[in-house]
Parts: sequence; C-alpha cells; structure tokens
Amino acid sequence: MVGLPERLPSATCQDETPTGKAKSLQTVIRLNMKQRVERYLTDQHSHLGQLFPPSKASNRKSKIEDPKMNIGLLGYGKMGKEIEIVAKQRSHSISAVADIGSKLPDSRNQFEQCDVLMDFSVPTAVLEHVRFAALLKKPIVIGTTGWQKDLDEVKRLVNESAIAAVFASNFSLGMNLFISTIENAAKLFGKFEGFDCAVLEIHHNQKSDAPSGTAITIGNSILENFPSKKRLRTGLPDERIAKDELQVNSIRVGSEFGTHSVFFDSENDRIELTHTSRGRRGFALGAVIAAEWSVGKKGFYIFKDILSEL
Repeated sequence: MVGLPERLPSATCQDETPTGKAKSLQTVIRLNMKQRVERYLTDQHSHLGQLFPPSKASNRKSKIEDPKMNIGLLGYGKMGKEIEIVAKQRSHSISAVADIGSKLPDSRNQFEQCDVLMDFSVPTAVLEHVRFAALLKKPIVIGTTGWQKDLDEVKRLVNESAIAAVFASNFSLGMNLFISTIENAAKLFGKFEGFDCAVLEIHHNQKSDAPSGTAITIGNSILENFPSKKRLRTGLPDERIAKDELQVNSIRVGSEFGTHSVFFDSENDRIELTHTSRGRRGFALGAVIAAEWSVGKKGFYIFKDILSEL
C-alpha cells in the first residue's frame, strides 16, 4: 500500500501538525475537483458547453478577435438586436445586417462572408430572404412567423440549393419543452371522452397577429395527439363550437410579453398548463443554437429536430 508523503509542498501546507496536514490535503482535493468541474462545463463536447457560454473566468478572449462563426442578420428589430447580444456572448460575430428597406444585392459581398443567415423580419420578406440564402449557398434560420403560405416554395428552394433551413415559431428552449409536455398530456387526456381542451394566449397590445404563431403550433400539436379534436377554431365563436374543434383564442393587453395556456377540462376537474416568457433572451439563445447547428447541414428542419439531438 502506497502511503501519503510525510510533507505536502510548502505552498499548500502551512501547518505542520497532523490536523494541518489533513486540512491542506482537503484543500488540494477541493482545488483538483474544482478544476475538473470547470473543464467539464466548458468542454465543447458536453451538452452544457453547447447550450451555455463559459464563464468570464475562462480562457476565452473577451473580444471577438477570432469569431467562431460569422452571422448575417436579416431584420434588425428588437429580436435582431437581442440575437446580436447573445451571438457575441457566444464568441460569434455579426458580419452583415439588412433591415426593412435594405437592398440585398447591395449587401451581397458582406453576406457572402457569413457562415449562416438569420431571419427575424416580416412575413412578406421571408421568401425573398430564402432565395437570397439559396443564391449564396448559406444556411438560414427563420424566426419570422406568418409566411407559411410559402412553405412549399421555401422547401423547394432549400432542397434544390442543398442548403439548410431551420424554422420555429418560437425558439425558446423552455417553450419547446413545454410543447413536448403538451403533446404528452394530450395523449393522456385524449384517451378519455369526458375531457375537452382549449388554448389561450396573451400578448401585448402592439402584436400584429392573433393567434400567435406559437399558439397555432401548440394547437396543431394537440390535434396530432388528442383524437377527438380535428381542426382549429380561432377567435371568439359566434355560435356553439363543434366537439371536434379546438378553440385557440387570444387576449391583447398592455405590455404582456407572452403567456400561453392549455386547458384540459372535464365535469369533475380542470388541469391548466401555462408557459410565461420573461423576455427575448431565451428566444435569441435558442435561435443562435439553431444557427450553430445548421452549419454543414442540408434540408428543411424545425427546431424540434435539433432539440432531439441535444
């Protein structure tokens, strides 16, 4: 049996008594474990290292002298600015920006230097932006909603140009996990005839669409898992709704950032599942993670495809 050395290095052993040696050994062990934990958290192959940036105490440069990825922003509103903050925290660079009124051909040289494009613009611009990404052979992340009438054309452009496109009505990690929870709940409650279901979303009074794109996504996920519900019914009904309709309703009030609730109701009880957003940072983080994932991929994906790999 190999014993401990009689004397620890002087830098870690201040007290020569047996108790002092024990305390010094504990200090060495704690420091060793701390270093191992820090290495694990910043390991590029660990899921935590992929999802969250290293702490300021890491060896990563504070300034982006050698960015991991060059990003082109298509849309520079509130979400675009939030993405810029998160991207820089993760050591990426915003190399090109186009906002409403920008002429993409004039900025082609800048966007050609990008590794990925990110669209948080307006519904009428999405198809043009996908064409632009296909022309440049760049992957694109789409966070804009309300353009789904062009979905078939977008998929055709993506497949013919052999690029990747990732779409989500909501890139929040919490929201996507919430939707997975709703899918499981719909499967459970849908087995029993006594239960009904409905969706309610609340947003600020400046939001232009109702219901929200996320509410529609939630509604469709319920339709796929709740056997008695066959179609969505949006807005306030002016007549009795059919049993096979899933009501998806909206409230617009004040500065509410975003709350989505799903109700499972029976004669004897009501179950309510709610997700409340606290800001745009969660959306931006998920979108940047999607951008990181998309580089080198081909095909049309939804954010749920990415979460299944993380």
